[in-house]
Amino acid sequence: MQRGSQPSSAWRTRILVLAALLPFLLSGLARAEAGTLETVRERGLLVCGVGSEQPGFFAPDDAGGWSGFDVDFCRAVAAAVFKATDRVQFRPLMPSERLKALSAGEVDLIARVPTWNIETAVENSLELAATTWFDGTGIIVRKDLGITSVRELSGASICMRSAATAGQAVLGYFSARGMPVEVKTLEKPEDAAAAYERGDCTAFAGPLESLEIERQHLAAPEDHIVLPEPVQGEPLGPAVRAGDVVWRDIVRSVAAVMIGAEERGVTSANLDQQLGDGPPQLKRWLQGGNGLAARLGLAQSFAIDVIRLVGNYGESFARNLGSGSPNGYARGLNRLWLNGGLITTTLLR
Repeated sequence: MQRGSQPSSAWRTRILVLAALLPFLLSGLARAEAGTLETVRERGLLVCGVGSEQPGFFAPDDAGGWSGFDVDFCRAVAAAVFKATDRVQFRPLMPSERLKALSAGEVDLIARVPTWNIETAVENSLELAATTWFDGTGIIVRKDLGITSVRELSGASICMRSAATAGQAVLGYFSARGMPVEVKTLEKPEDAAAAYERGDCTAFAGPLESLEIERQHLAAPEDHIVLPEPVQGEPLGPAVRAGDVVWRDIVRSVAAVMIGAEERGVTSANLDQQLGDGPPQLKRWLQGGNGLAARLGLAQSFAIDVIRLVGNYGESFARNLGSGSPNGYARGLNRLWLNGGLITTTLLR
């Protein structure tokens, strides 16, 4: 079509069709942006992906209830959306299943990804909404081998659970140091531990969060040691589908509330006192006066609901993993940044 000429009838038809479709396209984009929140509210239930069983993080009881650090996070999201913690359906998934289930829309979020990198995010069209846990990969060996460092494992075979990115990271660590190793992956952590104990592998690799527990579960724990150096460090946390900005920010804000509350000394026990006698800035933050709740489509009290019904980050850690639990984990890297750890948030300041 020449400049200045009138559009042909064919072009006019195309323009009219596009103009007619534009409102529907725009409304479709808007629905996609807030789609998960709308779906969850219409369903009346949050579907949250967790692991199959890892005491302290996620585990069912005899009555079919769930408890754990990751379970608490799912309940905190439900508290923000529904003002209730019982409107959650927990979907137990193996590590290799979790990202696929989220990408396929079978769950609304994953409480904590099993492993994460940019390739994983792009391949599955997912986003890490927040970092709520710092972990890595450590290695167990038999004491009688006389090995005291991972730098002595050249030529070793290493059993570990099936997690492609973690396996690649382990291989990458040794390859970068000119140390050939063989990594044997199995679907379940217990299968990898059993293979190591049978002597199928020189070493057993697993998440630092549970490696000492894995050692204690071996037939003769005193015959094995956890080597002092990790071979991989990894920030982990809840994941959502990419592109759903509203839902991502809701999940991110829940994490920020739990961490921010601990930073400010607000607990489920002293919440009412803080609302009454706390500094004006703190009360404004708790009561949604920063405008965040309105932008997310949540109740003004969503931060209060999360803290009252679930507690802050430190309370959840102590209850499920630390001093108030049978696990007795030290917080380590998962201390607040104020206390020399890596856990922090800048979202709610």
